[in-house]
Amino acid sequence: MAITEYYDTQMAKELGDGVLGEYPDVQADSKAANEAINFGVPVQLVSGSDVKVENFSGGTFYGIALARKMGNDAYGADGYETAEPVSVLRKGTVWVTATEAVTAGQKAVLDDGVGTFLPADTATTPVTAVNAQFKTSADAGDLALLEVLLPA
Repeated sequence: MAITEYYDTQMAKELGDGVLGEYPDVQADSKAANEAINFGVPVQLVSGSDVKVENFSGGTFYGIALARKMGNDAYGADGYETAEPVSVLRKGTVWVTATEAVTAGQKAVLDDGVGTFLPADTATTPVTAVNAQFKTSADAGDLALLEVLLPA
């Protein structure tokens, strides 16, 4: 059996929110959680700080909270607790929950109200543009690969 056949039939492609989907050219920063932060959600720097991040709420998008996984076991059920170190993806491809149906190749934006990823043609307002693109298609509520390229 070829490896691709095994992968396609035996291994889950979507391992969960915040899990890296591909490994070339990955850059992540370490910051401190100013509040509880779930895996796979966008974050922003806390106003007046260059070391703390919080859930995105219409500020300047800083990156995506990466999941902490070892094998199939996650440290912490869904995310980071206040004051824990957070790995923030700045460049790379990660699994995120699509709030609306998305198609591979669509540019992504962030919903300022709830900090979720949407396709750029969404009717939701206000949104924040980000340098990110969906690499896979997904229905609303499903996981999609999102490629992010933020300044170093």
